[in-house]
Amino acid sequence: MRKFSVSPTAIVARPLRLLLRLTMCVLPAATLTEQGLVMSAFTTALFGFIDGYSRRSLSYTARSFIANDKGLEISSGATVLVVSWEHVLAIQTWRRFDRIEWLAVHHTRAGRLVVATCMSRCAESELNTFVRACAKHVSSGAPRQNITIAGFCDQSVYRPLLKRFLGDVAATTLIGALFGVGGAAFALGVLASALSAGIAAARHSLRTTRLVQTDGLWYADGHTLRPLRAIPRTLQLWVQCLAEASSKQTRRTV
Repeated sequence: MRKFSVSPTAIVARPLRLLLRLTMCVLPAATLTEQGLVMSAFTTALFGFIDGYSRRSLSYTARSFIANDKGLEISSGATVLVVSWEHVLAIQTWRRFDRIEWLAVHHTRAGRLVVATCMSRCAESELNTFVRACAKHVSSGAPRQNITIAGFCDQSVYRPLLKRFLGDVAATTLIGALFGVGGAAFALGVLASALSAGIAAARHSLRTTRLVQTDGLWYADGHTLRPLRAIPRTLQLWVQCLAEASSKQTRRTV
């Protein structure tokens, strides 16, 4: 059994991100009456950028991932979802300069692509061990020779972003109406929320990405197979671990 879980510092950061989001919603109405529209738009856009960057770097949907023989256990609060290994499609990893390890597990659920994310700090060894264990499990029956990554056009990606965008705009407009500047607050809310959502969405490709391995080389699966010049950085660890698992399985069968 291998586990990757949210670090205590990341859990503490969640209330701070909530406070940042609240500030972004209140700021347009609070600054319009004192700073005017131009300065208020600049300040609002600045907080929208900061909020988007925090969502991209520090947000997560799962408290922990556990890899064992029965499947991948995804824990989110009191809910635990067990995904069979045949439905685990890919794992992307990001390593930031401030030693934050962030990963996204792409899997299918009820026929749809789903993305679950988790992050930790100073957990490079834990991350490597977890991804290696997952690669071993998905390749236990036969070497895994395909990768699928959900893109922005997939429902599991765009729906949370859209829901958050609409909620932030509605909250900003309501607060602005209480201050008597509902129309201007709505416009500024759209500006800040769109900027925040755009930065958070930049981590994803526009469309679903499918890669196929043939004769030891990886190809982009589209209308025609196109050889990759280089494996995307976020997939390099996953591809490396798949190759290791495949090599070990081949040696055992020889």
